[in-house]
Amino acid sequence: MHPIYQREIPNYSKKHFEKTMFNKKFGHLRVLGISDQTNSTNVHYVICLCDCGKTAHIKKASIVSGATRSCGNCFSFEEDILNKKFGHLKVIGKSEKKDKLGRIRYYLTCLCDCEKIVSIRRDGIISGRVTSCCRYETLDNVKKRFMENIKVDSNGCWIWQASTYKDKWGRKTYGRFFTKLFPKECKSHRISYLMFNGPIPKEAFICHKCSIPSCNNPYHIYCGNHTSNTEDMVNANRQAKGEHDGNSRYTKEIVLKARELRENGMTYKQIGEELNVHVSSIERFIKKKVWKHI
Repeated sequence: MHPIYQREIPNYSKKHFEKTMFNKKFGHLRVLGISDQTNSTNVHYVICLCDCGKTAHIKKASIVSGATRSCGNCFSFEEDILNKKFGHLKVIGKSEKKDKLGRIRYYLTCLCDCEKIVSIRRDGIISGRVTSCCRYETLDNVKKRFMENIKVDSNGCWIWQASTYKDKWGRKTYGRFFTKLFPKECKSHRISYLMFNGPIPKEAFICHKCSIPSCNNPYHIYCGNHTSNTEDMVNANRQAKGEHDGNSRYTKEIVLKARELRENGMTYKQIGEELNVHVSSIERFIKKKVWKHI
């Protein structure tokens, strides 16, 4: 018996482990014993020998459920899809890449029908999200994928249903969409304009007639500039006001209190001393040079 199996087993008996898991094979893994490795939630690991000859410490639950079938560092778990074709891509092997944190990530090496070799994540191949390199991504396919994320409301707006960008207050704004046909664009309303209306001039803004940022209806958007985009924002009453303005130092309660005290006959200086606000700011509040919306 493997020497690591000699340690004390806290939550399940040795007999149960020996009967259900020890020396049995799960996928490409053969269980050798119980590992000393654990995590903060006291999840138990087992030592497994992979068909490639490497040993690995793997969660017991992952082995039993079938979620883990190999050590993750060999080609053995890819044998079921090796040399198979997914769309225009044929799986021919596996490759390794390092992410920004220096961790090794494993990809499938695929041969496209255009004879280009690309590395693609396994989940992208299996799920069908990736069926080719960019040379085979046609406009019709992109339109079909785009429209799957659209819901038409009563006003005819094409409301984006997938992931969106958020403003600094956490509110959803423009949709997020990626396609290799337009690699420099990732906002859904701009891609909608490119697909249905035509090219976008350099440094142009795509503005909304309906004043709904998540709308992608090509008849509701038009090419504009910074001035027209700002005018749309003001006309739709979507600009930052009051406490939402990043330059604001005062609150709605202070402004209303200042106006109330002025109506009661107090001078600007007295109101400023009462609220601990400079007299010039009090004058601007009362004459509505600022905070005009309340």
